[in-house]
Amino acid sequence: MSKRVLAWERWVDIFSPLLSIAPEYFPLLCNQYFRTSLRGDYESLERAPIDAQIAWKWAKPVIDKDEPHELRVLFDPNSNRPNCVGACRKIEKELKKTVRGCSCFYIESTRKPVELLSEDCSLIFHDRIRVINPFRCIVLITTMLHHIWRKNRRLVGHIMRLLPQILRSLIIIQSRIYEARRVLRENHITWFITPNEQSGISSVFLVAARLEGIKVGQFLHGMPTRLYTPSFSDVFWIWGPVTARMLQCKRHDSYSEIIETGSLEFSGEPAVIQKEEISGQEIGKYRLLILSQLIGDDLWKTTAFSKAMETMALAMSELDEWHVVIRIHPQADRYIKEKLEHLFAEVGCAYSYSSTEALDQDIAESDFVCTASSSGIIEAIIQKKPLCLVWNEELEKIHGDSFLPREMVTRTVDELISMVSATKSLSNELCQSAITELMGSVEASRLVCQNIISNAPLRTLSKS
Repeated sequence: MSKRVLAWERWVDIFSPLLSIAPEYFPLLCNQYFRTSLRGDYESLERAPIDAQIAWKWAKPVIDKDEPHELRVLFDPNSNRPNCVGACRKIEKELKKTVRGCSCFYIESTRKPVELLSEDCSLIFHDRIRVINPFRCIVLITTMLHHIWRKNRRLVGHIMRLLPQILRSLIIIQSRIYEARRVLRENHITWFITPNEQSGISSVFLVAARLEGIKVGQFLHGMPTRLYTPSFSDVFWIWGPVTARMLQCKRHDSYSEIIETGSLEFSGEPAVIQKEEISGQEIGKYRLLILSQLIGDDLWKTTAFSKAMETMALAMSELDEWHVVIRIHPQADRYIKEKLEHLFAEVGCAYSYSSTEALDQDIAESDFVCTASSSGIIEAIIQKKPLCLVWNEELEKIHGDSFLPREMVTRTVDELISMVSATKSLSNELCQSAITELMGSVEASRLVCQNIISNAPLRTLSKS
């Protein structure tokens, strides 16, 4: 199992029993691992089970539905990626179409802004240190050390080395929660929705919402992994039966109501792009598109994605009639590019980078699509493109079983060469089965909207 998974699970083991005591421990849990991963130091330690389901002793009850409130929703899109901010806009559109007087807002952080459209209503979150309580910081650290000492004394030395960072994080978290509560309270927010409850801002707003008695929803973006533990939102909207099974690779303890709604990322409708309109492809060569996930090796502390990319490079070096185009992950930096260039140079495989911004356009222009684990390959299924998921044992440790039918999965260079050479379009039955299993068969935004409304204070709301 990857070092990141091991470290994350141990952090969850340590902090979960503390979450009922003080709200600051939740963003500290998220922040502390992502910033200061123990880089596998836990590998030799036995894993302890999570305690019983958490009761949020410090949280207010959710706003009384009998009180007059309008529906006011705050989104934290988390990033500029279309599957995050775009999914939020789909929910907003459905809510405004269904409920008269519904108001939707987007967090605009002063430290990590998300690019919003002019028509998006934003609320400014002043991400700076304002109010702190040094005495509370000391109490929280003392409580944490006492708990770790009782649970596993071997961890105390690791934590002691991180104390300056933990103290700094607690100071920032206290200030952020204070400011987040002010934003929620002054704008009368009744729902907080995010694609990632573990991100820096979302983890803080989740706590602030709990303290204010506000509902919290999280929607699935990308494929489920072990890092989806914990789920402390009130409700977790996931895609379909396959993603439900993939979530079982996390702990079975669940603190959220998990509901299958379908995918907010993909519409299920193929892009309408004519072959004769395509430009930029080498004459006489087919176009193979690789959706790069190399950034996963750095994030997961594993070699799973490099091994998958090496399989693709080796296979394509044998196929002269194909031109390889690589679509870089949005968060990839120059080090990721250098790693990719080294992998392809080593096997002597030529390639170029994709210059097409829209994923559906990029896939429509390709003759074959492959990836290690990118959810973007779903767009290729929707378009019934020849495709392949390049899988290995390490990816199974991250995701669980492959999320595509075995007819779409390969594990070796020879298998991949065979699949690419055949260049067979997928049957309608296989595509429909894969899409239904992954994303369900209904419109996601409508079901998410229905769930929000059914759990909202609706005394003064009227449907359009």
